[in-house]
Amino acid sequence: MHLEIPAGYRLVPEEIYLKFFKKMEWQDIIEPTADDISQYLGVGIEKVKKDAQKSSCPLRKTKDGAKGRGNQTRFIKDTVEAYRIWIINN
Repeated sequence: MHLEIPAGYRLVPEEIYLKFFKKMEWQDIIEPTADDISQYLGVGIEKVKKDAQKSSCPLRKTKDGAKGRGNQTRFIKDTVEAYRIWIINN
């Protein structure tokens, strides 16, 4: 049996698809990044990063990012809902 890929489509390995193309569902994310949080709450990435620096912000880090690719700051997922409420009140 021979399958033909339609015009305009490409065959991509599953690993690449999962890493770059598939949008992760919020419930599947264990330690969200600033990008994940911004997509979930509908706010800008820079706002999340700046707010995380404020002492009154309930958002808590699990891992600090470092300069370079792939070293993103990760946050405790349970603090994101408190952060959402904090945004509304501020």
